[in-house]
Amino acid sequence: MDTVSRIKAYACLTTAMVMVGSSVVVARHLVMNMPVFWALGLRFAIALVTMLPVLLRLIPKVRSHGRDLIVLLCQAIFGAVLFNIFMLYGLKTETAVIGGIMAGTTPLVMACVATIFYGEHLNRMAKLGILFSGLGIVLANSGTLFVQGGDVGSLRGIICIILAYVSEAVFLLMRKSVSSAISDMEASAVITLAGAIFFVPTAFVISPEFHVSSLSIAQWGILTYYGLIVTVAAYWFWFRGVSGVPASEAGAFVGVMPASGVIISALFLHETIRASHVAGCLLVAVGIVFAAGPTWQVPRWMRRGVREPLVVSEIPGHEGMRRRHH
Repeated sequence: MDTVSRIKAYACLTTAMVMVGSSVVVARHLVMNMPVFWALGLRFAIALVTMLPVLLRLIPKVRSHGRDLIVLLCQAIFGAVLFNIFMLYGLKTETAVIGGIMAGTTPLVMACVATIFYGEHLNRMAKLGILFSGLGIVLANSGTLFVQGGDVGSLRGIICIILAYVSEAVFLLMRKSVSSAISDMEASAVITLAGAIFFVPTAFVISPEFHVSSLSIAQWGILTYYGLIVTVAAYWFWFRGVSGVPASEAGAFVGVMPASGVIISALFLHETIRASHVAGCLLVAVGIVFAAGPTWQVPRWMRRGVREPLVVSEIPGHEGMRRRHH
């Protein structure tokens, strides 16, 4: 690959991760101004409008690939429903800074879930990555839970965010059970449809007192960003980039996500960034590099017993992502 093509691929991967990092900030803003289920229902409804042409292409495949569609619907339970419910309820009491930092641990949560439920082997680098990321999460949350005494609401918020990323890890791993006949965009369209079908009626039942007409133009703009940019555009940029570089290189760009989430939180939500947040974010990034980086980038004494690097090429927090090898 020539230098220009590689730079374009890197730019696409970086753009995708910045968009994903911003999703935590957008979600935090929405849940502070409207009911959780309405925020999610409108998000998926807006995204669904864009996905309608893709869904129409799926109609001829329904009969011959019914099993794949059933698996995708099961994925939707974890990726579209549980992930978003846990995440948005967690962000009601926890800051977007913390949510953004913890978002970077999704690849490592996937490794743990794969080990527990799929019996996959964790090599030495993956274990080091999990250790560093775990220390990063503890450090990032130390100001809230220890220095300031913490409270039940903060602890509940952190637990909800952790459960959100566990749900996302299960969702991403389930993608391996879907045949290649269903494209990534088609899978994303099915899960977006499932999310809209679940959240829109539920929003009317749980929060009937809320009226969409009460939303301001600015809030509609944020919802549109949440539905189109975070849900659709970030997905497109990621696979545009990941198709042009080795998966091991693409996986390292996951480290951009927690950093972008922290920076955007400070710029737009005016949340305070403490030294513990910065240090925690750096430890999470180091953990991602250990787990996703190619073995030749680490010291020789660490490579003993490493069979292959943990390759991560999924987008945390997005529907329809899957692992690609080059």
